[in-house]
Amino acid sequence: MRKLAVIGAVLAMATAVAGGVFAAGSGDAASGPLAGKVVWEVDVVKANPALTALAQAVNLEVAKAGGTLVRSFAVNSAGQVDLSLQAQGFDRAIAAKPAAIIWLVIDPKSMRPQVKKAKAAGIPVFALIGKPQGSTVNAIENLKNNAQGYILGKTLAKALKPGDQVSMIESFPTPNTIEEQAGAVKAMKEGGLKIVGDPSKQRNATDIASGAQPI
Repeated sequence: MRKLAVIGAVLAMATAVAGGVFAAGSGDAASGPLAGKVVWEVDVVKANPALTALAQAVNLEVAKAGGTLVRSFAVNSAGQVDLSLQAQGFDRAIAAKPAAIIWLVIDPKSMRPQVKKAKAAGIPVFALIGKPQGSTVNAIENLKNNAQGYILGKTLAKALKPGDQVSMIESFPTPNTIEEQAGAVKAMKEGGLKIVGDPSKQRNATDIASGAQPI
């Protein structure tokens, strides 16, 4: 239990400061609670700046504790997010028997078999940016997605004038992007902006700039 609590504290601290700069720790990582162990992050895309920042923050804390962070991704040959590839990454993580698995939630239900298998193997699972449905994990680290989207929409509305048209290109439909979109649309409508097009039909499945350009 103490080991699990230490891992949980490391991951919670890391995600809370995602994107920030950490000073190097003065402790001896070789004797840390994760010395010689692996923490596996079942990630999605390598090129997303926000996800990269989260991984960098986690990596800093894991490294301070003596561990190594391994990431797997879920992008197919066409550059699109593929849930089946995330499941394969999860399976590889379980087979590697890491100290913990971080699951970046892009679908709250799809990884239920993998979570069950990991827990049966005694591997703690931490959900990142999303609340799983139908499976129990050791801890959930989430963001205030709706509030974040609302601030964005409100800021945009202040920079424009009532009646101005705005169109939105959405990324892959994850729990956090759906919440962000809802918050942004609410604020923009409150500001009198006109939403053009249907964001749910203007999705960039690659989640990177080049995929958004043709849309």
